[in-house]
Amino acid sequence: MFSRRTTALNSRLRVLAVLATIVFIGSVAFGVIAILDARNAALERARVSGQSLSNVVQNAMLRTFETYALSLETVLSSLSNPIVMTASPQLQQLILFDRVAPPRDVGSILVLNPRGEIVRDSKSPVPRQVNLANRAYFEAQRERDGGLYISPPFVSALDGEWSVALSRRINGPRGEFAGVVVGAIKLAYFKDLFAGLDVGPRGTISLFREDGIALMRAPFKESELGHDFSNVLLFRELKKARAGMFTQDALRDGLGRLYVYGKVGSLPLVFSIGLAFDDILAEWREKSLVAGSAAALLYVGMLMVALLRVRELRRRQRAERETQESERRFRHLAENSSDAVVLRDLDGVRKYSSPRFFEMIGRSEKEAEGKKLADFLHPDSKRVPGTSLQQLRAGQRRVSELMACLRPDGTTIWLDAVSTCVLGPEGSPVEVVTNLRDVTEQKLEQDKISNLRSRLEAAAITDALTNVPNRRAFDDVLERELSRAELGGLPISVIMVDIDFFKSYNDHFGHPAGDHALRSVGSCLMIGARRPADLVARYGGEEFAVILPDTDLTGATHVAEELRQAVLGLQLHHPGHPLGVITISLGVATKHPGETMLDVVQAADQALYAAKERGRNRVELAEVSRAKSAA
Repeated sequence: MFSRRTTALNSRLRVLAVLATIVFIGSVAFGVIAILDARNAALERARVSGQSLSNVVQNAMLRTFETYALSLETVLSSLSNPIVMTASPQLQQLILFDRVAPPRDVGSILVLNPRGEIVRDSKSPVPRQVNLANRAYFEAQRERDGGLYISPPFVSALDGEWSVALSRRINGPRGEFAGVVVGAIKLAYFKDLFAGLDVGPRGTISLFREDGIALMRAPFKESELGHDFSNVLLFRELKKARAGMFTQDALRDGLGRLYVYGKVGSLPLVFSIGLAFDDILAEWREKSLVAGSAAALLYVGMLMVALLRVRELRRRQRAERETQESERRFRHLAENSSDAVVLRDLDGVRKYSSPRFFEMIGRSEKEAEGKKLADFLHPDSKRVPGTSLQQLRAGQRRVSELMACLRPDGTTIWLDAVSTCVLGPEGSPVEVVTNLRDVTEQKLEQDKISNLRSRLEAAAITDALTNVPNRRAFDDVLERELSRAELGGLPISVIMVDIDFFKSYNDHFGHPAGDHALRSVGSCLMIGARRPADLVARYGGEEFAVILPDTDLTGATHVAEELRQAVLGLQLHHPGHPLGVITISLGVATKHPGETMLDVVQAADQALYAAKERGRNRVELAEVSRAKSAA
């Protein structure tokens, strides 16, 4: 008999070990997935941030170079005017340079004769006596007329500062070389411009000529100015696309970086930003360490609970053995045990109940007389004792159940009931012994943990600011609905939404008011997308996205127009908007056969940009841009 019970105990321990292993592996897998998702999100934010910084700086430099190039063109045009050239030197100075509006951090605009001598100087009526014939910009223009020429960095002979020259060739009446118009931009301009960029402690910023000559780099190293970098990966990538991203370990310090590059407009310049992965992932690593430590503590706690459970199983097994050995010992243990003990016949009639049983159910022995165990239970648990008896009569030797007991004072306690058979002389079951343990605190704790897990899972797919689904929820739902649409041959549409002039709204009212506006617009969109299957999500910044399953382009366009009208109806004051209130622009796309999730979102996004370019506060359809692309 003891051998059979030992075998049963070992079997339960093996099951417990398997379950604990499964829970542990599942928890680790879930944690790893969550950490990797957070890492990918950090990298994606870095890509978007790097691209935005690159666009801003490229636009600023493009305006500076174009302004300066226009100044040179103005001087060059005036030099070809006979009336100007016959005027007095003072009047020539005024005419040549009066309309010149060079940007800050620039040197003089000079006019050089064919020998490299200064004949006109924007900062001095009397030209300085310096010969610049040996400069690269002079030699390049003397060789051929290549239009606007941007020189390698050099130390200016006029003010001793590092500069980059912009020059144009002066042609004589027969096209012969007649001199150069040149102006210099000081490298201090680029230093100031780069200093305003947040690329992290280990980030890099570079400006090259298209042929690989370094014009400026940050961190600044004078030895690298004018150095040829045409053999680096950046220029191989530039041959594939005029703008893009790539990753590489830097030659300077060996750090891995994400590089965002692009040509500066139509100029022969290449701009590059390098974001160090150590900077990008610093916050992610810190949070992952905290989460990993918390998970490790949780796993240790689970292990301790499992060990305690094993100890409890062993203790209960010993108690059952002792109960079988002697009725006297049984009663003695029952009356002094922290558990309640109930002895029943195979029909469920109580034959004995320990004093602890009456303490648990909150009734006296007299009040409980003649009642079965099920009579004291909560209505939802009344069938548990009968089910346990059926299992025991069917041959199962031990049954463990969780049941709720309703006490006379209205409180409910949770009982862990373990029932075993008492065998007769012939080895068949004759009675049932049930051990009852008050596990109310454990049950409430488990409920708290379950509720906390549910809240955490909901928070993972909800935008904390607007309380609408987030980008992750949007991607998951769209992927699922696209699969369902393809299987069922059903239409599905996506609407991309952007709040018009939101940056100026934030600048005027501040971020708290901007956050309130985002919440208001998000709530309005949630109300507008009325069907249970529709999803409104915050896509990022002031941009929202709507998924409309089983909806064709006509239906989606109707919904989009209703959403536009609804937000307009909020009448949220916006002084920076031509209408004086907050409005939205919307792009609508319906999935075509063979298109992926990314294709549909990009189509809707292109339609959104079309709506913004055509005046904002309007709905545009992706079909228009698709038709133009096909044409």
